[in-house]
Amino acid sequence: MSLFRRNTSSGANGKLTRLFFASDFHGSQRIFRKFINSAKHYEADVLVMGGDVVGKLAIPVIREGGDRYRAHLMGNTEHLEGESDLKGFEDRLGTLGYYSKIMDEDEYQQIRSDPAAVDRLFHELASERLASWIDLAETRLAGSGVKCFMIGGNDDDPEVLELLREANTQSIVFCEGKEVQIDDHHTMISVGFSNRTPWKTPREIDDDDLGTMIEGLADRLPMRHTRSSTCTSRRSTPRLIPVRCWTGPPIRRPRSSKAAKP
Repeated sequence: MSLFRRNTSSGANGKLTRLFFASDFHGSQRIFRKFINSAKHYEADVLVMGGDVVGKLAIPVIREGGDRYRAHLMGNTEHLEGESDLKGFEDRLGTLGYYSKIMDEDEYQQIRSDPAAVDRLFHELASERLASWIDLAETRLAGSGVKCFMIGGNDDDPEVLELLREANTQSIVFCEGKEVQIDDHHTMISVGFSNRTPWKTPREIDDDDLGTMIEGLADRLPMRHTRSSTCTSRRSTPRLIPVRCWTGPPIRRPRSSKAAKP
């Protein structure tokens, strides 16, 4: 959730700011590229990416000898021959927001039997994709004057978000839990947590704690008049989205949730 309020101490006749907001990319390569390109297409001055950057699934691609591979996707076993098939399949996964890892049968069997290894590999693949998004945004927005403000969401693992927190960037601004100036007239605050859901996503907190977090940030905003409205959480109702897992046939990512897995 991102909130911004006009700073009434600034001039009222300045240039209007066009802001483009999107969220819930869940690892999709195509959606992120469209988001970055939207600055030019819609002549936006500011981009805001409102959380849930991490994907849902990681797909093992098993070497079968020579240039042959197999993978399990959406209930079907796909057999791939040659680099062209392999690239096309990986591109499809990227569009869907899924990650992939090419491995031998022995490595696959070893990983699927170790929940901690599944978790480590998922975080590694998610971090690699987020790092590539940061590089892409820095390249395409360079010299444009457009800032891309980014926060995490309740579905995002804290260790993956550390990439954004620690990145030394010019166009990307990780603004979660901060007050940032998006132009000469507006200050924005952002909260990436949600209230409790049945799916026990990585960043959920109790309603009272969430309200305290939002109010603490809102109290920092520069304004002359008392706020007459209250803020809600980033997401006030749960979504029917399955938790992440490794598939291959499916290997369940360890979770305390008993919700149905994909």
